[in-house]
Formats: sequence, structure tokens, C-alpha cells
Amino acid sequence: MPEPSPVPTGPSRDPAPEPLPDGTLTLLFSDIEGSTVLLDRLGLAYRDVLSRHREIVRAAVAAGHGREMGTEGDSFFVVFRTAEDAVTAAARVQRELAATPWPEGVAVRVRMGVHTGAPQAHEGSYVGMDVHLAARVAATAVGGQVLLTEATRALLPPDLTNALADAGQHRLKDIPAPVRLHQLVGPGAPPLPVRSLGSPADLPAAHGPLVGRDAEVSQALDLLSPGRVVTVLGPGGVGKSRLALEVLRRRTGPPDGVWFVPLARLRTEEEVWRSLAGAAAVPDGAASRGQVLAGLATRSLLLALDNLEHLDEGVDAVRSVLDEAPGVEVIVTSRTSLRLGREQVLPLAPLQPDEAVQLYVLQAQRQRPGFRPGPDDLAAIRDICERVDHLPLAVELVAARSRLLGPRAVLSRLEDALDVTGRTVDRSPRQLTLRSTLDWSWRLLSPAAARAMARLSVFRGPFDVEAAAEVLDETVDGTVDLLLDLADASLVHADERSSGDPRFRVLGVVGRYARERLEEDPAEVEDARDRHTGVVAAVVGRECPRLRGTHHIAALDALEEQRDDIVAALDRSLRPGSPRLTAGLEMCRLLSWYWHNVHQEDGRRWLRRASEVAGETDDPAALAAWHGLGILLDQQGEHDRAADILRRCLDAAVARGDTTAQGRESNSLGLVELHRGDTDRARELFTTASRLAAADGDAERMSTSLTNLALLELEAGEVGSARERLAQVLEIDLRLGDVWGIAVDRLNLAQASLVAGDLDAAWEGLIGHGPEMLALGDSELDAELLEQLALLAVRRGRPEVVPALIGTADSVRAAADVPRPPRSEHDLRSGTASARAEVPAQDWRAASEEGRARTAQQAWEHARSALEDVTSLR
Repeated sequence: MPEPSPVPTGPSRDPAPEPLPDGTLTLLFSDIEGSTVLLDRLGLAYRDVLSRHREIVRAAVAAGHGREMGTEGDSFFVVFRTAEDAVTAAARVQRELAATPWPEGVAVRVRMGVHTGAPQAHEGSYVGMDVHLAARVAATAVGGQVLLTEATRALLPPDLTNALADAGQHRLKDIPAPVRLHQLVGPGAPPLPVRSLGSPADLPAAHGPLVGRDAEVSQALDLLSPGRVVTVLGPGGVGKSRLALEVLRRRTGPPDGVWFVPLARLRTEEEVWRSLAGAAAVPDGAASRGQVLAGLATRSLLLALDNLEHLDEGVDAVRSVLDEAPGVEVIVTSRTSLRLGREQVLPLAPLQPDEAVQLYVLQAQRQRPGFRPGPDDLAAIRDICERVDHLPLAVELVAARSRLLGPRAVLSRLEDALDVTGRTVDRSPRQLTLRSTLDWSWRLLSPAAARAMARLSVFRGPFDVEAAAEVLDETVDGTVDLLLDLADASLVHADERSSGDPRFRVLGVVGRYARERLEEDPAEVEDARDRHTGVVAAVVGRECPRLRGTHHIAALDALEEQRDDIVAALDRSLRPGSPRLTAGLEMCRLLSWYWHNVHQEDGRRWLRRASEVAGETDDPAALAAWHGLGILLDQQGEHDRAADILRRCLDAAVARGDTTAQGRESNSLGLVELHRGDTDRARELFTTASRLAAADGDAERMSTSLTNLALLELEAGEVGSARERLAQVLEIDLRLGDVWGIAVDRLNLAQASLVAGDLDAAWEGLIGHGPEMLALGDSELDAELLEQLALLAVRRGRPEVVPALIGTADSVRAAADVPRPPRSEHDLRSGTASARAEVPAQDWRAASEEGRARTAQQAWEHARSALEDVTSLR
């Protein structure tokens, strides 16, 4: 396996900390739902709400003898010794929150998730899949809801189990198998919806009722059927996405749910298929075309693909889904027809005049609840809506000013700003109307707010208050005020991440307009972009070291969320003569492991560009980029080129006397030499890496080098010493809390057990710990798991299972562009030779093709079921 990235150290601790509870524990995660809305409404008074919320939670935790493990923003992570204590504490929190009089009559709703398991203590906290599962359960809850897993419910006394409602099976993000959930329900209170993947509660929030579209919604519902696509057509701003969301909310019946997939930010075919992973019940990291189609083929659901017009690959994806997934209904929003034979087009026109007026009034009443328009107001509103072509987006943008201005004042300003006669041939009327609306909105901003809006346009994805403050060069309090002003103007929209912390986003059309305004001042452009690069570099520096540790999933989510901003920062940094070059090279170094496991093509492209810009210098930052490129080239089968690069990196490390870098480069070059077939040189390099890691006291590097030495011993037939060394490595990684490393260790131990003939241990590793490996979304790890299962099937006398497993592994490798190393190919072929001889060639080909259509998860489940039928492991 390639060299892992550094694992973060734990938090600082007192000299004699209280021992953490161990054994079976109940984990509780919680956070405030809608904290962005509360911040918007309360401003700085939100601090008092946050403080009171913490008092309530901490009092309940203390009464239940819980242990608070961490607090971030408005979220909590608490462990309890008993399930009863945890659920009782959660119920107490919800009661006291409901009974508390909050400022301005707001409601503070907290979502909670509870799960019981045996997490492993590590440096003052806990690690393991039980921690991830508890966090995902909490993220699935809605405000005011307490969700429990079956493991927790089974340990509760009757008085508490009687207060539970069975919420059914649900799919949770990054959890391979469906999870049965239960909901704590108060006396006389109905159960709340569960926001799991594919449920209506998981759909994006709708801001207010849908106006004037009942006929179109009913028509879309009538047209939907499996094997057909309904395309909602219309110009930008006409409300296509809002209509699709309403169709999903009203559509009942699909047993596998309703799925809304936004496509506006996607650019490649790989991204299109990855976006469908959730609907297909496929892990994101293994979402190839074949695997997604195989997952959809067995499901019955409604799929909405939003903003498809810019993706040629999107049309092919729709065609393939219609061909391969007979139970899937598809609705698409687009500016152009897909031109498919099974397409039903549903044109969406601007609102009727009365409907546009109704929408304006509703939006104005959201800003001023007491607003009741008189005849003169209605006449002005009618004129306003006429001037913005009755487009819903434009109407909403104009109506957003109603907190400050009445309709007649809005109309007078709108007449000054809308240039209805200056239409050019290269812009559509809709675009000119939206530009005019934005011109008008811009003129109503204060100079400080206009400057803030322009600078915030450097963000491509969501950002928090602290990031905005850095780009604006403002205090946090000042930034909050500016963000609230911009949100009032509908130029910045509030968002929310899973922890409930406030997040903001600049809509695409607004961002493009604001960037034009920013570019009017070259000094402002440079300063804003420099600050944005610093913000992105800080995110990368914070999240990349958290990969593979306790917070692996959270860090992966954060990097995925910031992917567009990372691209923008790298693009401006990795240019000849760029003053940001050092920052760009450091980001490449940190992102190498992320790219290796999730976005190999991205990594190859950026690392190659970083290496070319850095040139043949021995600067450590440049060499780090070369190192990352060498790793990816080796992974993708270019072993000779990788060896040349990594030899240069090793020589430079030796020349400058950097033993840490020398150990890292020795280990990486050893892997390349092993893949090239030079085992003697590989052993020499691994031994050097191990010696240097021991001298430095670096457990993480020791784990890596010992693993590679053990695999060499295994290849040389030294099975006993290899198993002992791998067991030692597992102990190290368990202490480090290296989630990815632990999964690799268990796979390697299973391989060694197979070689030793210990089929019981091999079964436990591949089947007992298989879900932990699959949950990581690492394509290479998935492929190796399936290949070892194929070897186990041979040893257990089930040759007919082998070709499908190899077919799936081949498909996973092809989708990730991770070819099987030559020695692994040799071992797999020799280990399955007897199965190839026993299974007829025609049957082998058919089973292999069947396997290619499966996901790694499906292949693993099929193998487990087939191999469980064998009564003896020996």
C-alpha cells in the first residue's frame, strides 16, 4: 500500500487525566438545527441562546453521569456508561429546551443521535466505526428529535422502550448497510420525519410555498413513470429547481425514496456518476458508471437531476439509467431538451401576472410580517413584476428589499436601475433582466456591504463567518453584520453544515456579477484572492492531517465541500512567478493522500503542474510535490517514471541530512522497487526506513515500514514472522487511531492467514472486518479485499464464486485507474488457477461480466452469503 499521511496528535491533557470509560458505552451526538436562521434573526443575541443551550445539555449530562468528550460550536459529543442514562439525558434536554423562553420567541431545536457500541479509547477521546455511526445518526435527525440505533434500544428498560417509535430501516451517509432507527416520542407527540438518504425530509429546504405551479406539478406527477424522463424546460430563474423539489415532496410510493441531485457544479463524467452514488446505494469512492447502474438496476425510486444543460455526459447518464434501471423514474431540469426518445418535455413559462404579484407579497411578508398591500401598493407591485418579466428569481430578489422599502419606493428605484432598452445581441432578455435586477440591488447596498459582496465573490463554495472575516479583513462581529445585510438583500444565502454551525453561500449568478464588480479595482482583486488562498490553505492544513484518524469522515466531507475553492486557489498559485507558489506547493503536499484515495486524476493533474512549475529545484516544498506525483504514478502503473522521481527525492533528503524525509522517501521508493520486481532493493529500503523511524520515535512511519517488511517476508515464505510483524503493526495503528491503517492491517493479516492455511482467521478478517474496509471508500482497498475473498473461495472449495469477485475487482480498479501490480497479478492468477481449470470458460466469462456490474459492497455481500454455506472453514 502507498505511504500514509501523518496522523494528528491528540488534544493536550492534564498530567493525570481521569481514565476514560471502556467496554460497552453509549455515544450521544447533538447540535442545534437551523442555527443559521437563529443567527440571522437574533444577531449577536445568539450568543445568549448558545450559552443557555450548553447549560441545559451539561446539566443533563451531569445528572446522567455522562462524560463530555468534545464541544464544537453548538455540537456535543458525550459518552455514557449505560443506554438508559444516555436516553434519559437526551429526553431531559429536549424537555428543558421546549420549556425555556427564548429571545424574541424563537424556537431552539436540537437534533440528537444515540448509539451503543465498544469504541476504542485513544488520546483522550474515542475512535472506531461506532463513533462514526453515532455521528451519522445525529446528522440524520431533525430538530427536536432523538434517534436511537437498535443496539441502544435493546439495552433500555421497558418504560423507555415503550416511549420509542420504530422509524424503520434507513440509509446513512458513508454507512454501507441500512440501519434500523428508533425515535424517542413524548406523550401525545407524533413521530417526526427522519432525514435519511432518499427521504423527503432530506431534500433541500424550500423558502416559502410554491406559487402558481399547481397545474405543472400535477402534470409532472402524471407524466412520471419508470423508464421515462420528464424534462422541465425553461430559462434561468424561472423556477425549474423549485418545481422539481415540489414534485419530489408530493410523490409517494417509491420504496427506495426520492433523490434530488444538483449538477450545476459538476464538469466531468466521473463527477456525474459519483453524484448518483447515494441513490444507487454505492460508496462515493467506488461510484463508477457500471457500479452505479448496477445499484440502480435493483431499486425503485424517483431521481431528480437538476441543471443538466451544461453536461453532455449527463444526457448519456440519463439514457443509461433508462436502459439499465427499469424501476427508476427520472425528472430533469434543463434549459434545452435532451432529445431522447423516452423524454416527455414539460415547458415552464414565467408566472402569470397575478401569480407574480402573489409571490412578491408573500416574500415581502417574510420580511415584514405585518405588511398588507393597499390598492396603490398592488399597482406598484404589478408594475415591478412586469419589469422583471414575472421571473420568480427576479421577483424574489426585488421583494427582498421590502424590509426597508415599500412597493412604490421600490418601483421608483427600479426605474432608475433597470436598463430595459440597452439589450445586446450576445445576451438573452432574461440575462439582461437579472443583470438589471442585480444592478439595482447593488445600488441599494451601503459602500461597506458592496465591497464585502465583491470580495466574497472569490468563494466558490460555502464559507463560515471566520473565513469571510479573513477575506473581508474585518472583525468577526463586523462580518456578521455585513453578512446579515447581504442575506437581507438575497445576495448571500444562508446554508448549514451537519454540525449546525452557520454557513453562507454566494449564488452562482450573483457571484459572477459580483466578481465583475470586484475586477473593477485591481488592488482589491489581488488582496481578496490572496486572502482567499490563505483561507483555503488553512482548511487544507486543518483537514488533511485529520484524514484516517478519528475525524476521517468529517475531514473528507470538509475537503469535498471545499473542492471548488481548492481548485481556484491552486489554479492561481501554481503558475510561474506566482507569489503564492509556496502556498500552492504546500497544499499539494498535504492533499496528496486525499487525492490518492478519492480523486486520483485530480491529484495527477495538480501534482504534475506543481512539479513543472517548481522545476528541478531541491527546495523541500517542490520536492514534496514531486514525491506526491511519484506515488500517484506508481499507483497508476508508471513504475519506472515513479522510480526516477522518488530516487531524486531520496538523494535530496540524504544530501540535506533530513532523516525524516529520508525515511519517507526510502519507504516510498521501496514500494516502487517492489512493484518493479527488485525485492532485494525493496527490502534494503524498507529496512532503512524502519531504522530511521525507530531512531526518530515515529510510530506512524514505523507502522508503514514494518508493514512493507512483513509483506516481503510473506512473499519469501516466512509466514510466521510476517504474521507476528503484522500483528505488531495493528497494535501501533490501534494506538494511533489510524482508521484507514487499521483496515489495511486487517486485510494484510487476512492475506497472511490465507497463506498460512488459517482459514478461520482469514474469514474473520475478510468477512468480520469487511464492512470497516468498505466504509472508507478506498477503491484500491476494496479491490484487494475482493481479490483476497476470491483466494479464500478457492481454499474453501467454491470455485464458482471466484470469477465474479475478480470481475468486480477489475471493474473497481478500472474505474479508479488503479491497475493491479504485476506481482499481485501473478499471485492472484496462480492462487485461482485451480478454479479457472474447474469452471468452464463460458461460465467463467459470464460470471465475470456479472461481477463487473456489481459494486464492491454487493460483491462482498454475495461472497459472504455464498461462503457461509460451507459448514467447515478447514
